[in-house]
Amino acid sequence: MTAAIRTLTGEDLKNALADLAHLRISVFRHWPYLYEGSLDYEANYLQRYAQTEGAVIVGAYDGEKLVGAATGEPLGRGLGAFRAP
Repeated sequence: MTAAIRTLTGEDLKNALADLAHLRISVFRHWPYLYEGSLDYEANYLQRYAQTEGAVIVGAYDGEKLVGAATGEPLGRGLGAFRAP
Protein backbone atom coordinates (compact mmCIF):
# COMPACT_ATOMS: atom_id res chain seq x y z
CA MET A 1 0.00 0.00 0.00
CA THR A 2 1.18 3.48 -0.83
CA ALA A 3 -0.78 6.01 1.17
CA ALA A 4 -1.57 9.39 -0.24
CA ILE A 5 -1.84 12.18 2.31
CA ARG A 6 -4.54 14.75 1.63
CA THR A 7 -5.36 17.93 3.54
CA LEU A 8 -9.11 18.42 3.52
CA THR A 9 -10.92 21.68 4.21
CA GLY A 10 -14.22 23.20 3.15
CA GLU A 11 -16.34 20.97 0.90
CA ASP A 12 -13.67 18.26 0.75
CA LEU A 13 -13.77 18.05 4.55
CA LYS A 14 -17.58 17.86 4.58
CA ASN A 15 -17.53 15.13 1.95
CA ALA A 16 -15.09 13.05 4.03
CA LEU A 17 -17.07 13.12 7.30
CA ALA A 18 -19.05 9.91 6.67
CA ASP A 19 -15.86 8.01 5.85
CA LEU A 20 -14.19 9.49 8.93
CA ALA A 21 -17.10 8.36 11.11
CA HIS A 22 -16.71 4.79 9.82
CA LEU A 23 -12.96 4.91 10.36
CA ARG A 24 -13.30 6.19 13.93
CA ILE A 25 -15.71 3.41 14.87
CA SER A 26 -13.45 0.81 13.29
CA VAL A 27 -10.27 2.03 15.01
CA PHE A 28 -11.74 2.88 18.41
CA ARG A 29 -13.54 -0.47 18.64
CA HIS A 30 -10.22 -2.12 19.49
CA TRP A 31 -8.04 -2.03 22.59
CA PRO A 32 -7.24 0.21 24.37
CA TYR A 33 -10.41 2.18 23.58
CA LEU A 34 -13.05 -0.57 23.36
CA TYR A 35 -15.48 2.07 22.10
CA GLU A 36 -18.83 0.91 20.76
CA GLY A 37 -20.00 4.08 19.12
CA SER A 38 -22.73 4.57 16.59
CA LEU A 39 -22.65 6.23 13.20
CA ASP A 40 -25.35 8.66 14.38
CA TYR A 41 -23.22 9.78 17.32
CA GLU A 42 -20.10 10.08 15.18
CA ALA A 43 -21.91 12.04 12.47
CA ASN A 44 -23.20 14.47 15.10
CA TYR A 45 -19.80 14.75 16.82
CA LEU A 46 -17.90 15.31 13.58
CA GLN A 47 -20.38 17.89 12.26
CA ARG A 48 -18.55 20.55 14.28
CA TYR A 49 -15.63 20.31 11.86
CA ALA A 50 -17.95 21.17 8.99
CA GLN A 51 -19.17 24.20 10.93
CA THR A 52 -15.81 25.49 12.19
CA GLU A 53 -13.85 27.89 10.06
CA GLY A 54 -10.25 26.72 9.90
CA ALA A 55 -11.03 23.07 10.67
CA VAL A 56 -8.98 20.45 8.84
CA ILE A 57 -8.80 16.73 8.28
CA VAL A 58 -5.46 15.30 7.25
CA GLY A 59 -6.39 12.01 5.66
CA ALA A 60 -4.30 9.03 4.63
CA TYR A 61 -5.82 7.33 1.60
CA ASP A 62 -5.25 3.97 -0.02
CA GLY A 63 -6.64 4.81 -3.42
CA GLU A 64 -9.99 6.40 -2.58
CA LYS A 65 -10.34 4.68 0.82
CA LEU A 66 -9.66 6.70 3.97
CA VAL A 67 -7.36 4.52 6.11
CA GLY A 68 -6.05 7.05 8.63
CA ALA A 69 -6.82 10.56 9.75
CA ALA A 70 -6.03 13.42 12.07
CA THR A 71 -8.45 16.26 12.75
CA GLY A 72 -7.77 19.79 13.84
CA GLU A 73 -9.45 23.09 14.46
CA PRO A 74 -8.32 26.48 15.74
CA LEU A 75 -7.92 26.22 19.53
CA GLY A 76 -10.14 29.24 20.15
CA ARG A 77 -13.01 27.50 18.35
CA GLY A 78 -12.65 24.01 19.76
CA LEU A 79 -14.72 22.35 22.45
CA GLY A 80 -14.56 24.12 25.80
CA ALA A 81 -13.28 20.97 27.50
CA PHE A 82 -10.22 21.06 25.22
CA ARG A 83 -9.62 24.81 25.62
CA ALA A 84 -9.86 24.89 29.42
CA PRO A 85 -6.52 23.22 30.26
